[in-house]
Amino acid sequence: MRLPTYPASWVALALEIVLTGGLVDAATAERWGWVNRALPAAELDDYVEWVALTIATLPDGVRAAATEAIDGTLEDALRAEDRLLGETFTPASGELARAALAAGVHTREVELDIEEVLRANLVRHS
Repeated sequence: MRLPTYPASWVALALEIVLTGGLVDAATAERWGWVNRALPAAELDDYVEWVALTIATLPDGVRAAATEAIDGTLEDALRAEDRLLGETFTPASGELARAALAAGVHTREVELDIEEVLRANLVRHS
């Protein structure tokens, strides 16, 4: 994607770095949205392992659907999201939804720890 399709503030930041050859520290890159997050070196391996495991245990088709939905223009992405969302509802995703409800995902107590509950369900159903 060409820079002019991005917001003017992103283009300005990119031009500043390109034209000055400036370096950007991790905290600044995170603030500018150039990286997802900045972590201390001691936490990096555990976080990368968690991300890899989370992505690896997604139900079939979810990774491809998410990637296709984000690539391209906003209009393309919205059309793809609409089409792909329906394709991700499979018998397996229905089982995961039932397991999440059985675990109390709809309650305030479980909602506070929803990511861990959903991940545990994914691992049990993998």
